[in-house]
Amino acid sequence: QLIGSMRDRAATLKELQQWREQLLRRVLHTTVVIGFLAVVVGSYYRFTQQNYAAVIMFWLAYGLLLFINFQQRLGYALRVRVMLFLLYGLAVGDFLSDGRAGGARLFLVAFIFAAALFLEKQSGFYALAISLGTGIIFAFGFVTGFFPSPTPISAVDSVGWISSILVLAILGTFVVASINSVSY
Repeated sequence: QLIGSMRDRAATLKELQQWREQLLRRVLHTTVVIGFLAVVVGSYYRFTQQNYAAVIMFWLAYGLLLFINFQQRLGYALRVRVMLFLLYGLAVGDFLSDGRAGGARLFLVAFIFAAALFLEKQSGFYALAISLGTGIIFAFGFVTGFFPSPTPISAVDSVGWISSILVLAILGTFVVASINSVSY
């Protein structure tokens, strides 16, 4: 009976991995289409702000997304890690350009979600810790003036930063706990 149980678990893990690989393909294909629109609009917006470095970074990130989307031979693990790198990089870039007012927290929640969904169970917790640490570093950097404030009020408001980090903690914990509650 133990051997049968182990065989069933191995079959379940194999099915889970196949499902993850199919999901990754769908996510990357969809992101390539929607991402193109986001890059065009985001580039135009940053161009009007004369933030040419952001425009270059957007297109480099999109190029990397295209590469991992169409290069299936890169393997599942590498493609997932590059996707996580892109999500985290977008979060950092958004913190630097827009402070707390931007969408960096959304990219960090997506980073946590993707790590928990596409990698091992503990990866979601690691991504949550990295995301919270990133939020704390940027909060400290903006409040102390280490990072120049992109907006006069919201970026240096310490209570607002604490609130933002706690919201990220709640959302990230929800994501990780939900995905990890699925037994596999």
